[in-house]
Amino acid sequence: MKQTLLTCLIFIIVNFYSEAQHKNKKEWQVDKFGFIASGSYGILPIQLSGLTDVGSKVSTMVGSQWVTERPEYAIKDTSALMMNGMVHLGINIPFYRTATWSFGAKVNAGIGFQRSRKAAEGLNGFVLDFPQFLYFRNYKNKLDYTILLGYKYTYAPLSYQLALGGIDFNLKHNKAIRLYGGLNEYKYYRYFTDGRTEPAFRLREFGLAYVASF
Repeated sequence: MKQTLLTCLIFIIVNFYSEAQHKNKKEWQVDKFGFIASGSYGILPIQLSGLTDVGSKVSTMVGSQWVTERPEYAIKDTSALMMNGMVHLGINIPFYRTATWSFGAKVNAGIGFQRSRKAAEGLNGFVLDFPQFLYFRNYKNKLDYTILLGYKYTYAPLSYQLALGGIDFNLKHNKAIRLYGGLNEYKYYRYFTDGRTEPAFRLREFGLAYVASF
């Protein structure tokens, strides 16, 4: 509790200090504390690894079934693809602002639905998504942009978490176009009886979002 109060106090002091440094409020108040809403469309390329028969493929009829004579198994990769649509609500929290730039955090929570487009039919379903960002915004020139770096937890039929990077191209009337992508692959592993582990499932996420502040 004391740590939370101390954090809030520091945040208030820093904001008041930032305000005191600039007389032209119309410039440095470009980036404000407030609520944000966004709609996004994401692409999730997936790499699946599994055992595949790479033997002679010569078969013999046994009873009423065809049976491979000399099966030989190896781990092979298969590409899959998922799409998702999300709606997020969040809070924009500037930590420090100047006449030309600012930095802070964007805290978000969202809901959506993901659908298979190739070789991942069993992963369709609703999604809860929690992307959190630290940001640096530069509004010195006509090109007003925000660089984002953060992390997200996604609870889905197959849950995952990713480090995220992104950029917002800030438009007029508190709107922005966002491009984002995973900075790492999320992996599920397969365990073998000899103690080895091999990736069974690897995914990333890339997407486009429309963001409104109010």
